Amino acid sequence: MENTNPYLVELYDLRTYFPIKAGIIKRTVGYVKAVDGVSFKIKRGKTLGLVGESGCGKTTVGRTIVGLYKPHEGEMFFDVPSDITSEIISLQNQYKKMLKEKKQNDEFKQISMRLKQLRKQYDIYAYSKEKLRKARVNFQMVFQDPYGSLSPRMTVGDIIAEGLDIHKKYSSKKERKLILQDLMERVGLDPQYINRYPHEFSGGQRQRIGIARAIALKPKLLVLDEPVSALDVSIQTQILKLLNKLKDEFGLTYLFIAHNLSVVEYFSDDIAVMYLGKIVEIASKNELYDNKMHPYSQALISAVPIPDPERKREQRIILTGDVPSPINPPKGCNFHPRCSQKMDICSKEEPPMIEVSKDHFVACWLYNK
Repeated sequence: MENTNPYLVELYDLRTYFPIKAGIIKRTVGYVKAVDGVSFKIKRGKTLGLVGESGCGKTTVGRTIVGLYKPHEGEMFFDVPSDITSEIISLQNQYKKMLKEKKQNDEFKQISMRLKQLRKQYDIYAYSKEKLRKARVNFQMVFQDPYGSLSPRMTVGDIIAEGLDIHKKYSSKKERKLILQDLMERVGLDPQYINRYPHEFSGGQRQRIGIARAIALKPKLLVLDEPVSALDVSIQTQILKLLNKLKDEFGLTYLFIAHNLSVVEYFSDDIAVMYLGKIVEIASKNELYDNKMHPYSQALISAVPIPDPERKREQRIILTGDVPSPINPPKGCNFHPRCSQKMDICSKEEPPMIEVSKDHFVACWLYNK
């Protein structure tokens, strides 16, 4: 039966912490809270842009999604029917409420057992190692650095075929070669270069190799971690056009991580704004640019250059102060130390994410007094 859930990826309360070790016995004395309660959904066949300043946790989100980092907490549902995810979230809320109220009765035990059963079956982060290995075929990553992400000791053909070799996706050497030739042609590389090494290619060509490797297993989701930021401007456009073409050809869904808002506006359907490990606003790109609500979103977008000399730009909002440490984030709203519109409640309580209009969510006390 076809899955009618419009969302391919549903991420709930993702937390990825890195321990801080100290002393002779390397005792854990604290955590870097790189991702601290991130939730979002990605629509099938669409692109969600994830933006924010350097160090806000964007890349960590992407790496946790594809399984390169293990989350501290959180759930990820991939291509799961909506009625199942709704049941899991409902049970999760009941479980937390009863745990808080210390109502650990028979009903609590039943909820706990049912929740454990559903998570084991549908939550990526509750999968066994073998089940996760098979599932990871469906989500792959294109890395920011086209130089460091390719092994200098492997030929282009072996790099692209790495996933194919691991998962045995061909029946003969001849079929393997045909698959590689097709992949190279699709990303704009000459198949005759199949036995060359990465150092013989330009930055743009290396990124094409990385893209070919990512699509080799025919995934449903690609996490694109700043795929054009290390490239010349002229090459950036070519790579973005290639990614759009492949998206249509393979029916791909993208999580596009970037700090360049002009590129994100061009490439994305929806945009999530991230600050210090948390999502502060999420909406369609047109809604976000036309009706940005969070003070941080307003500051980010006000800094984007406008290429039209006749179009008057809004006054730029200059943020003051430094970004707080993810080791010891501020109480309440993470952004309040730098916010010009802060209120008393902002330094005391963390604002919940609320829907201010259809599919437009913001976490700010200005809209939830």
